[in-house]
Amino acid sequence: MRRRCSSPHRQVMEIGRRRLPPVSRRNAIARFATGFVVLWLSLNWQISQPRAQIVSSPRELAIIRINVLDLLVHEQSLPLPVKQRRDALWEYYQEFGGELLWLGSRRPNELLARLQNAASDGLDPKDYPSKQLAGLAAAKSTDDKRSLALVELFFSAAFLEYASDIKVGRFLPRKIDPNFFIEGRTIDQTAALKSLAGVDSLDRFFSAWQPSNPRYAALRSALANYLALADKGGWGSVSLGEALKPGMKDPRVPAIRTRLVWKTMALLELPRSLL
Repeated sequence: MRRRCSSPHRQVMEIGRRRLPPVSRRNAIARFATGFVVLWLSLNWQISQPRAQIVSSPRELAIIRINVLDLLVHEQSLPLPVKQRRDALWEYYQEFGGELLWLGSRRPNELLARLQNAASDGLDPKDYPSKQLAGLAAAKSTDDKRSLALVELFFSAAFLEYASDIKVGRFLPRKIDPNFFIEGRTIDQTAALKSLAGVDSLDRFFSAWQPSNPRYAALRSALANYLALADKGGWGSVSLGEALKPGMKDPRVPAIRTRLVWKTMALLELPRSLL
């Protein structure tokens, strides 16, 4: 009788090596998801200074890439973010012979920094799995190439989600109103992966990838101004009280006046194209 593995790092290796028995799809997905939750909670997360996986040998990278392709073809219980993008990932890694994007590079740290600073792109950092990715990036090196292949795929899936949100936003018209006439837009996910492979940094990729419309640039500038204002404490609050009427004297009036001055100054700093 085999003893259960107690080490979290050995657990992730078991997840990578394990071939699931022919059970129902729902049970298989639940087991695989549970394994990933155990991994994320067990790892010693180092979010402030995550380290990328150290994989330097070309032979190691080649073996990991073979495992990436095998997972995409045969593994039916991949994590949902990977499963949703299986076709695009296969097209990049196999049909275009794409190189590994995350293992053995600084890109994991760059993606984590981008996700944690998502507010500067007008997005909510809470919408992205930064802590889980940080745990994977900070994990000690393992000889289990299948587990490393899972890490590669998970980072690629997270990158594609963020790249899509940057390009077309998170708004789903049909979800808000089934009769909404605006069709949802999508990105060319394979093109995004290929573009990332061709640049030396994630910031350089997103600089070229984000919308080129001048109004988008103006919105980013306005957002930066408001974020800077928030860092300084934002506008002062005005206490609740009786509704103000002409001729009344109220101690809240100076606070209202100050707030209006701050708002006027903020509007004057906005680009003219937004006024």
